[in-house]
Amino acid sequence: MAIHRNQKSGGYQKLDIHDGNLQEAVKKVEPQMNENLMYEPHLYRVERVLFAEYQLVAGIMYNTTFIFGETECNKSNAIDHNKSCEINGKRLECNAKIWIRSWDDFCKLMHFQCE
Repeated sequence: MAIHRNQKSGGYQKLDIHDGNLQEAVKKVEPQMNENLMYEPHLYRVERVLFAEYQLVAGIMYNTTFIFGETECNKSNAIDHNKSCEINGKRLECNAKIWIRSWDDFCKLMHFQCE
């Protein structure tokens, strides 16, 4: 992500949905998002980002909307829910706020809601 000197800190700025740092942050918090879907028996994966913006804080706060797809893998017996679990079920439109600090490998899900 390129941050330009003329951008204001504190306010949200639009971000390319294909930004590599955003994509990495979203993948890192997938396990936390799955924990929030406690009544869903299957694991979910981010299928596609629809919207993204970021805010400069003590690190970066991403605000993103995405499609969260149900996979064929059950939460109870899944070891790793990366690419080995194919999306083949229902899809939810979700919003998440993700706070990252790259200098200390900090990545935390601050808000998560699906419709």
